[in-house]
Order: sequence, then C-alpha cells, then structure tokens
Amino acid sequence: MNYPAVSKRMGEEGVVQFKVTVNTGGRAEKVEIIKSSGYPRLDEEARRAVMRAVYKPYIEDGKAIVVATTGSIAFKLNS
Repeated sequence: MNYPAVSKRMGEEGVVQFKVTVNTGGRAEKVEIIKSSGYPRLDEEARRAVMRAVYKPYIEDGKAIVVATTGSIAFKLNS
C-alpha cells in the first residue's frame, strides 16, 4: 500500500473500514467503503490496496466459495 504523497504533505491520517467480496480464486471482486477516513485520497488508496491483494480462498465442504468480509486500514504518519 502506498501512502498518497499529497496526503503525507497535508498531514492526513485516518482509518478506512471496508467490506470486500473475495471470489473462489482468491481475488477481490468488489470493495465497499463502510466508513471513510475523512479523506478521499486515503479511501481510494485503501480501496486500490484491497483490490490488489491476493487472498486465500474460503473452502467449505471441499469447495471454494465466494465470501464477503470486513476489515480496516489505518493511515498513520510517523511523528
């Protein structure tokens, strides 16, 4: 995940809460921002990072199934 350069310069920090739908191949199909960080740049970077990630497919009864889960990403600048 990349911290947006403009957000760094502007001192923007926050936590993005999201819901991701993961397909049977372990790739994100859809990402929904549940709670914004308050900064659109941080929200968009979180969405992109979740979409790029590779997940372990969820297996039920020996078959991979599509699942949705939630998570969060914190953007925090080092003081």
